[in-house]
Amino acid sequence: MTMTSGAAFRDLIRRMVRAGGRRRVAKLAGLQLGAAVSESLGLAMLLPLLRMIQLPGGDAPAELGESAGTGIGPLDQLIGALDPAAGLIAVLLIFVILTVIRGLLLYGREVHSFHLTVDLAAQLRADLFGAAARAPWRVLASEPRGHLLGLLTTEVDRIVTGTVMLLRLPALGVMAVAQITVAALISPTLTLAALAIGGLSGVAVRRRSRSSFAQGTRQTGLHAAASREVRDFLDGLKPAKGQGVEARHAAVSATALRETGLGMLSFIRASANARLMMQVVGVIALSGLVVVGALILKVPGPELILLAVICGRLLPMAQEFQQSAQRVAHMLPALVAVNAAAARLARQAGPAVVRPALPAADHPPEIRLEGVRLSHPGDPSAPETSGSQTVLDGVDASFRAGSVTAIIGPSGAGKTTLIDLLLGLLPPDDGTVTFDGRPLDEALAAAWRPRAGWVPQETFLTDASLRQNLLWSADPERHATDDAALMMAIDAAGLAPVVAGLPDGLDTPLGDRGSRLSGGERQRVTIARALIRQPRLLLLDEPSSALDAETEQRLCATLARLKGRTTVVVITHRPAILEVADQVLRLEDGRFVTEA
Repeated sequence: MTMTSGAAFRDLIRRMVRAGGRRRVAKLAGLQLGAAVSESLGLAMLLPLLRMIQLPGGDAPAELGESAGTGIGPLDQLIGALDPAAGLIAVLLIFVILTVIRGLLLYGREVHSFHLTVDLAAQLRADLFGAAARAPWRVLASEPRGHLLGLLTTEVDRIVTGTVMLLRLPALGVMAVAQITVAALISPTLTLAALAIGGLSGVAVRRRSRSSFAQGTRQTGLHAAASREVRDFLDGLKPAKGQGVEARHAAVSATALRETGLGMLSFIRASANARLMMQVVGVIALSGLVVVGALILKVPGPELILLAVICGRLLPMAQEFQQSAQRVAHMLPALVAVNAAAARLARQAGPAVVRPALPAADHPPEIRLEGVRLSHPGDPSAPETSGSQTVLDGVDASFRAGSVTAIIGPSGAGKTTLIDLLLGLLPPDDGTVTFDGRPLDEALAAAWRPRAGWVPQETFLTDASLRQNLLWSADPERHATDDAALMMAIDAAGLAPVVAGLPDGLDTPLGDRGSRLSGGERQRVTIARALIRQPRLLLLDEPSSALDAETEQRLCATLARLKGRTTVVVITHRPAILEVADQVLRLEDGRFVTEA
C-alpha cells in the first residue's frame, strides 16, 4: 500500500475502535481466536480418526497409539484407554462438539461484525452531517449537493462493504496460523515449503493492493460525477420534459452511471485474474507437496492425507484473504473522500455558539446597517484569487422595530443577499449590522433565528403531509402546534381554501417537493409555516410572486396586523405590498440609492 492508503487504513482502524468501543472490538477478537482454536482442534481430531477407520483393502482399525495421537497428551490418554469402537465414538463426539462450538463462535463473530459496521456507517454519516450543519452557509453554498449526497450514500456503503472484508482478515489469519501449527506438528519440512510459497503469494497480494487503491481512487471520482449528473437530471426533469430534451439528459446520466459500472468491472476483472492465478499456482504447489511427501519424505498415509486436507483448506483461505485485501484497498479512497469532506467543512465551522439571553421574547428588533460591504469570492477553494463579486457596497439602512420595510430593485442588486445577511447566514466583509444596538455576530444570530420567520424565494417542501410541512420549522416548546394554531396561520396566509379542497385536509400527503400543489399554493404553505413560528422578525423574499390578487390582499392584511409586534423586511415589486410598507428602500448596484 502507498503512504496515503496506509494512513487511511490506520484511520479506519481508529474509527472502528471508536464506533464499536474497545470492549466490542476485544470481544470480536476473542470470538475470532476461539473459532480458530476450535478449528485447529477439530483438524487435530482428524488424525486419530483417519488411523482408527477401516480403509477399503487396508489394515484393521488401529488402536490409538502414540503415533496416532492428537498431540494433546491428556486427550490422547483418555482415548487410548478406551477400546477401538469406544475410542472411535469418542473421537467423533469430540469432533462434533468442536464443530458446534466453532459454529456458535462464528455466529457471534458475524453478529458483532455487523453491529460494528452499522455503528461505523452511522458514525461516518453523523460526522459528515454534523460538519455540514456547523459549516457557514457561504462554504455550504459552494459545496456540490450531489457530491455530498454521493458521499453519504454510495461512498459510506463502500466503506461498510470494505470493513466487512477487513473484519474477515484477522479471522482468516488466525485460522491459517492454527492450521499451519497442526501441519507443522505433522511435517515441519512440508509446512516450511508451503509457507515459502505462501510468502511469494503475499508479495503479489501487496502489489495488487497498491493497484486496487489507485482503482478505488478513480472509482470515487466516477461516483462523484455520476451523483452530480443524476441529481441534476432529477432536479431538471420537468423543464427537460417540457422542452423535449429529457432523452438527451437521460443519456448523459446513463453514460455517467455506465462509467461507474465499467470502473467496477475493471477492478473485478483484475481481482478475478489474481484469484485464478493464485488458484493455479496453489493447485500445482499442493500437488508437488503431496509428491514430495509421499515419494521423498515417506510421510505416512493418514498424516499425508491430513496435510493435503489442511493445504486444501488453506488455498481458498489464501484466495479469500487476497480478495478481501483488495476490496479493502479499493474501499480506502472512499474513506479518504468522506474524511476530507468532513474535515473541509469542520475547518470552516466556528466555535460552539452560546446563545445570549434576549431582552424579551415578544420584542421586535430594531436593525441598523452601517457601511456594510459583502462580496462573493470567485473561487471558494482559492479566495485569494481575483474575480470576487461585490454584492453589497457600503450599505446604510435602518429598520425600525415593529415596522414593515419593502426592498425593491433590479435583479442581481443584492436583495436576497441582504436577507441572508440579516439572518446571519453571511457575515459582512466590512461594516456593522446591529440588532437593538448589539453587533450581529454568530451568537446573536443563533439567538434570533428561533424568533425569526423566513419565506425564501425558492419554496422548500418535503414529501410528507401538509401538517408535517407546516410544522417543519416549528419548535413545540416555543410555538403552538395544535390545529387551532395551524388554522390561524393557514387563514393568514390565504391557504384555507386549499386545505378545504384536500381529501385528507392537513394530513394529505403533498408529494415530492409538494408536487400535489401549484406554485402559488406552495408559496402560501411557506408563508403559513413562517407565521406558525410567531416571529418577532419576519423576512420575506418575493412572497407574492406566485399569488393571485385576492390572496395577495390577504397577505397584505396580515402584514398590516403584524405592525408593532414584528419587524418585517419584504423584498417585492408588487404595488399592493408597497402600500402597506412603512418605508420603501431601493437597492441598486449594492447600495440603497433612493428612499420612499
